[in-house]
Amino acid sequence: RKSDLLFLRHVWRGRVDWGELKVRVKETLRAWNVSETLIENAHVGPPLSQELAGHGAKLIGPTLPGMTEGYRGAKLERAISSGLLTRIEAGRLLLPAEHSAWKEDWIGEVISWAGGPDETCDQIDVSSYAAYHCRNSSATWGGHVYAGRK
Repeated sequence: RKSDLLFLRHVWRGRVDWGELKVRVKETLRAWNVSETLIENAHVGPPLSQELAGHGAKLIGPTLPGMTEGYRGAKLERAISSGLLTRIEAGRLLLPAEHSAWKEDWIGEVISWAGGPDETCDQIDVSSYAAYHCRNSSATWGGHVYAGRK
């Protein structure tokens, strides 16, 4: 079933200022012709969703159903409750076959992450939101952009 699979076509991570963030997200929306934009409801998420109101922007999280605010940290809790880690372990998260810098960065982050609360894992975090949303609402193929904190 298509809801059992998550295809990550592209993940962008960058440390940019507010002006560049707005430009980069709008460029991505146009380039990928997305139908819905989900933005983390934390940090710059609320003002970014207002900037993107005409692009189907909606806020999500930061707490997902099933999360426990335990000792492990919010990003690990999101990765667990979203089903992302289970998808990866089961081979149900798919990446493009071609070589690309983003894919190498994403894989590098996944294999080096131990789940600690102070580790950099922005790509894993935004992928967790994608896994959660697609698990709970994937009636059609693709067309979503998920914007995280950085």
